Amino acid sequence: MDVNYLSQDELIKKTVSGEINIVDGINISKSIKLSYSDNLNKICYNEKKHLIDLLITIKKKLEKKITDLLTNNEYIKDYIKYVLDNEWLLSINPVNIIDKEEIQFSYSDYFKLKTEYKRTNNKKLQKKFKELQKTLIDICKRIEPTYMYVLIDLCSKPKIEYIKFNEISDNKLKLKSDMNIRFINYIQILNYIKKELNMIINECHSIIKLMNK
Repeated sequence: MDVNYLSQDELIKKTVSGEINIVDGINISKSIKLSYSDNLNKICYNEKKHLIDLLITIKKKLEKKITDLLTNNEYIKDYIKYVLDNEWLLSINPVNIIDKEEIQFSYSDYFKLKTEYKRTNNKKLQKKFKELQKTLIDICKRIEPTYMYVLIDLCSKPKIEYIKFNEISDNKLKLKSDMNIRFINYIQILNYIKKELNMIINECHSIIKLMNK
């Protein structure tokens, strides 16, 4: 069966807009759903791109969109401020629930190092593998949201909660899809990134062990 996968641009756009819920997968027909990770892998295969690099791009786009909504949409900002103040007793600006930690890493950093080791079998590269491993472990820690518990809570609050709180119509909210889907997608993308980084961390560990033999 021929499957119509989404292109990179389509996937990113629909993920950021909340048209796609990563957990639910992607509808490709009335009766067939495609997993989000399957579409990611297909894009990487077709476009010769590594998954971690694609995920980092999606993360940045999601953070930009959510931050924009938390800053410029008064109805969204007011409702989330209410949740923070009254349900979590937190005196923080809604925009601060998104940390926007920069990930200074691309797969090529690891690929070049691994390729050099395979080509030269130079055990002096062990230091570089250890440094990379340490860097990736640090990234995994830093991208864990400070207010993850709030984000998880907001994942359960659909658009109707924002409408009821502000006493406005759906049109006035100016939100095409539920805000909670964007939060779900954001958490899932962070988790995908940590999963990929963990694989590279373990590959570095295996190479280091091999060097020590």
